[in-house]
Amino acid sequence: MILAAVLLPVMSLMTACGGGSKNLTDKEILALVYQKAGGDTWKDSDKENWNSEEDLAKWKNVKVNAEGRVTELTVRGTGEIPAEISGLTELKNLVIVLRNDDLDPKKDDVIPASISQLSNLETLRLNVSGSNYTVPDLKSLSKIKTLYLNLPKTVQFPEVPATMESLDIDGGTGQIPASYYDLSNLKRISITTSGLKGGVSPKVANLKKLEHLQIDQTAGLIGNVAAADAVFPNEIYTMTNLKRIFLRKVSTSGTVPPEVANMKNLESLIIADCGLTGELPKELGQLTGLKTLEIYDNKITGSIPSEIGNMTALKELWLQRNQLTGTIPASLGKLVNLEGLQLSKNQLTGTIPAELANCKNLGKGPFVDFSGNQLAPVPEALKALEKFSKFKF
Repeated sequence: MILAAVLLPVMSLMTACGGGSKNLTDKEILALVYQKAGGDTWKDSDKENWNSEEDLAKWKNVKVNAEGRVTELTVRGTGEIPAEISGLTELKNLVIVLRNDDLDPKKDDVIPASISQLSNLETLRLNVSGSNYTVPDLKSLSKIKTLYLNLPKTVQFPEVPATMESLDIDGGTGQIPASYYDLSNLKRISITTSGLKGGVSPKVANLKKLEHLQIDQTAGLIGNVAAADAVFPNEIYTMTNLKRIFLRKVSTSGTVPPEVANMKNLESLIIADCGLTGELPKELGQLTGLKTLEIYDNKITGSIPSEIGNMTALKELWLQRNQLTGTIPASLGKLVNLEGLQLSKNQLTGTIPAELANCKNLGKGPFVDFSGNQLAPVPEALKALEKFSKFKF
């Protein structure tokens, strides 16, 4: 009954004056959002005070400014978002999560183009399942800094505003737009999709402020997606502001050059299934702040550099499924913070160094795996570690 009482005045406003419309209040716009986005099906915690006489500040997932205008809005529902949402002209942060998997018939216009009129928007998150929705024009959002998009698999990566600082895209297809490499304020980019074409351009080095680089071609389907037909861009190793790198199946060839030592701010380096060849450079040992080193499912040859033992901040060392030869260096025993060690399915020989018993935290991570090599029996000292029962040989 409350919903009907609120909506009737809204509809009369829109049909008055010979079928024309007038500006709606923020409360009236939210009433339409509730109606169109399946408000009756929302969790009770999400629809608390919606369509009541309470001030908007007390409506769940709604925040307002001193004048009572809506500045932040989160909608988790079904159906669609009404075009009238563009009337929330003070909106700065908008989160829309629509689950339309059961919607019949399917609709492509569940996200209105009018979102591009929200000129004060700084953060936008669009997560739609079950609908091949059309992404609105985003380039006109001149104040936006943070963007998350969950895209249908058939949708091309959209153009985004030059003001972006954080860009997350889940899904989509095509080449990474050239304009992304000109986002001079970008600090974070994450693209997770199985539809990547052309890999990562060397122009990625233009992103001087970038701290987080994540491009994952598997979309969570490890081993089921072909790597992008491209060369791994060595220009990445010139990006000295980077703290985190996660690149999986973005290339079919490449190397890890000595220049990796220049990346002094790096905390996590993960390169998986990218066709890397050659040997691991001893210069890796200069990255003494690195906590995660994972270079796996590649074609790396040669031995494990003993200099890795200098990386005393390491918690995870994963080098599995390469073509590594030689012995496991005793210097790994200096990695006293090590929690996970993956060396499986290489061509390692000799004994497992007893010095690894110095790594008292070994086994607290998800894996300690030496299997698939030609290694001698396990040293007794290793058997005394607390998590030894988790180890694989």
